[in-house]
Amino acid sequence: MRSEYFIRALERSAILDRRVFYAGDTICHAGDKPDYVWILLNGHVELSGGSLGKARFSKSPGSLYGDLEALLGIPYQGNLIAMGVEPCEMARFPASRIVDQVNDADPLVRVLLKINATRVMKVHRPRVS
Repeated sequence: MRSEYFIRALERSAILDRRVFYAGDTICHAGDKPDYVWILLNGHVELSGGSLGKARFSKSPGSLYGDLEALLGIPYQGNLIAMGVEPCEMARFPASRIVDQVNDADPLVRVLLKINATRVMKVHRPRVS
């Protein structure tokens, strides 16, 4: 429900760009600059490769990708690949919209957002034994 509200708000602000991908299509590549934040609307995607090593993560509708990378100023950390029989519908908006808002925020808010983004990135890193 929350993701639907978020998507409608983005559509009203005319910054949302919808795209359709098919099984095996790479939506974004590990190491690329995060020019966009992606939202999975329908279908299934997998996040793998890059700094994730052999780890694979499935993402479900409502999931975001690229938001943390944009906040931290780092490249995409994995390859986002469309999966499944049905087409995968994604929406994207310019990462600069988030970066600009964060840069304009109060310094305390800016620091807290970056600390939290860093914490989330560390939690989702694969552990090497």
